Amino acid sequence: MTVFVLFACGFTVISSRLVYLQLVKHEEFREKAINLHYSVVPMPAQRGRILDAGGQILSQTVTVTDLRIDGKVALENPKEIADIAETLGWPLARFQISLSPKKRDMLLAKELNPEQEKVLRQLRAKSLIFASRSKRSYPNGEEGSHIIGYTNVISKNFGDSGIPVEFEKGVQGVEEIMDTYLKGVPGERRIVRNRKRQEIAAYRQMDREPKDGMDVVLTINRTIQHQIEEEAERIYHEYSAKGVNIVVLRVATGEILGMTSRPTFDPNDRSTFNPPENLRNRSLQDQIEPGSTFKIITLAAALNERLMTPNTPIFVKMGLLTTRIVRFMTLHRTAPCPCGRRSLYPATSPLPRWA
Repeated sequence: MTVFVLFACGFTVISSRLVYLQLVKHEEFREKAINLHYSVVPMPAQRGRILDAGGQILSQTVTVTDLRIDGKVALENPKEIADIAETLGWPLARFQISLSPKKRDMLLAKELNPEQEKVLRQLRAKSLIFASRSKRSYPNGEEGSHIIGYTNVISKNFGDSGIPVEFEKGVQGVEEIMDTYLKGVPGERRIVRNRKRQEIAAYRQMDREPKDGMDVVLTINRTIQHQIEEEAERIYHEYSAKGVNIVVLRVATGEILGMTSRPTFDPNDRSTFNPPENLRNRSLQDQIEPGSTFKIITLAAALNERLMTPNTPIFVKMGLLTTRIVRFMTLHRTAPCPCGRRSLYPATSPLPRWA
């Protein structure tokens, strides 16, 4: 009888535990199981390129490799440390001091060149971590930088998964204005893992492929842009100018073939972003007085309202000018005017109302 009671009590405890786990804790353990076995891996989209009118690249995204090291694994393999230091040309003693078992993902070098990466991979060091990432590249450096702009890398949670994903966002120029078209749409891959965190291919669900960003083609001509960049640089230094603006237009359509400002910056080099004055596109942001090109409008309005006559003298600081010159330029197409240009109207044209 005693044995029966003990068995009954044991089964009662086990049953109670099962009821507790299956009913009371069901949602909690279900959530843990999903987190352990089910993953959503974001698939970033490739940002589009910015091209000139001839299809030459002004801005593009490239893949670069950063070198990191697991301090704990490195300290367990002293020979690896010596080989890495020799390859990178670093003093061994200082390199050893910088390592720590707590630094499991320490950055050693950014943007390895292909030769360095090849040699380091040949070491087959277990402590080295080669981390690839995307980077916005501007092949022409300062040329056209105010037009193209630049990007910043920002982090944003991916969908409902809450996984932080880094992507490029346009900050200035075409990179900012056309960001919606350039950035594309990220995709995702849903996978199931086993207890060793390995993917179970049989349970892979349908992936959503990323949609890469579109290319943006500008009216800029790179040859013209290069020429005005050189001229702006010459003027800026030769005359110690506070600022220089050059804009080249196709008169028939208004298309901008080239535009530059000084001071300027290199979007590949963040140190050139200071002072902030370097980032300003003076051709678009500065208020520039129309000057002599607008004087004819003022003069024509004054004559039209009969506030003055063609013989009224006008004070121009360095001397006197009468409106008779304007009348002369307007009426005589075949005869050269005092400024050496020909008029817009033929000699037989009737006088304007104000004349």
